[in-house]
Amino acid sequence: MWKASFNTLVGKHNIGYDEKMFYLKQYTSGEAQSAIEALFLCPDKSSYDAAHKILEDRFGTTSLVASAFRRKLENWPRVGDHDSKALQRFSDFLAQICVAKKSYKALDILSDEFENKKILNKLPAWLVNKWIEKVVESVVMPDFDEFAGFIKEKTTVANHALWAGYSSVKKTTLPKVDSRVQGQTHVIQSGTPTRQVLESQSSDKGCPVCSEGHKVSKCSTFSAMSLEDRRQVIRNKKMCFACLAVGHHSKECRNRHVCAVCSKRHPTLMHDFSLQHTSNVTATSENVNLATDLISSFKTSNRSTTMVLPVMLRHSSSGKEILVYAALDTQSNTNFVTNEVVQMLNVTGRRTTLGLTTMNGRKNVGTLAIDGFEVKSVTDGPYIHISSCYMRDSIPCRRDSTVTTEVLKKWSHLSHIDLPPYYDNVPIGILIGYHCPQVMRPLEIATGGEYEPFGWKTSVGWCVVGATCDEADVNEMDDLGATHVVQGCIAFKTVS
Repeated sequence: MWKASFNTLVGKHNIGYDEKMFYLKQYTSGEAQSAIEALFLCPDKSSYDAAHKILEDRFGTTSLVASAFRRKLENWPRVGDHDSKALQRFSDFLAQICVAKKSYKALDILSDEFENKKILNKLPAWLVNKWIEKVVESVVMPDFDEFAGFIKEKTTVANHALWAGYSSVKKTTLPKVDSRVQGQTHVIQSGTPTRQVLESQSSDKGCPVCSEGHKVSKCSTFSAMSLEDRRQVIRNKKMCFACLAVGHHSKECRNRHVCAVCSKRHPTLMHDFSLQHTSNVTATSENVNLATDLISSFKTSNRSTTMVLPVMLRHSSSGKEILVYAALDTQSNTNFVTNEVVQMLNVTGRRTTLGLTTMNGRKNVGTLAIDGFEVKSVTDGPYIHISSCYMRDSIPCRRDSTVTTEVLKKWSHLSHIDLPPYYDNVPIGILIGYHCPQVMRPLEIATGGEYEPFGWKTSVGWCVVGATCDEADVNEMDDLGATHVVQGCIAFKTVS
């Protein structure tokens, strides 16, 4: 897959071999890059061909690729009985293997009965029982393709909107008995639940701020509040200041969070940036343009879309991948990630102060500057390095700026575009500015009429820009919309 992606993005283009060698170095790492390191000193056709042969011989043989798929399958974590999202990810991987089997015949062994039993160990019990029933009814053992199709069918049902909310059901466990008082009789009255039971009940109800099925640390409503408003909400909801849970006070907390900004024992969302002394920073000449704050409203009847699309995001310090929506901003020359992403990937950075200049004046905002983020398409393609990102509470882009395949079918010039599904609970986690042209570089443009939306294919997927409601009159003004303004911003670096 890497070979096909690289050939599509670089190899087939009519560019010099020195440029091709440059991209080859950018899109390889670790042992693969070390194997061809010496060839980068002489970036010509012979070096380019030799590098490809080395990579093909060492990493691209049929047996190696098949072994990589099997190893990933063997190491896949077991899917929980109520985790429909994890089941969807596993089903998607089985579908990838089905495609790979057409080229790598060594994967045919996965149709074996004993290999099938190994895969069943990864599945929830209810799904294993359904598969056994199907096998018993069959005359012969179904092959791997039929097995993957069966899992896909059941996964679609498990993730249907009708069952939304059932995937987060948690089992209630009884409190452990203290080993120091074994042998004594303990009576737990039903009218006086323990603190652990109270916390479990409160977490099952979802977010105490907006009542949705997520944690407070991932709540966009809570993140959008000022620090003082967050404190007031914690007091009103009787939440813990140390972990944001309901049912106990901070002095009793056994699960204190660690701040990603200052490393102190409090949640990152409760960090007070105003306490960071600006005397410890020096200004640099790095000017940063922001186009992410909504500053005025206007009327429009069009449902418009812009460059917001799902991507896979990771940090170079670990192999953990997460799915987020990315906003590609052609008016910003820097990148931003949310503190939710920073917590999910467990990364940190250097303390930095941003000097923001807006229509209302200038102010200093403390934050983190983090290097090492990488993004790629949710379907395929290599990871692309992203320059330094600044952490902020949220990326204020509208979720309805994305578009679905069903909407595109209305437009003949866009109907061929194959978009990934809409991920309802996935946050907008990163904003990428024009300092990363390798992400925004248009690989294909699909245009229609003068007032019709157009498609823009980037290295991380398709974006659709423009009004997508075909019945809308571009001159009418009915529904509430919003616009952006470019703000000046200066980054400061911390003096150590």
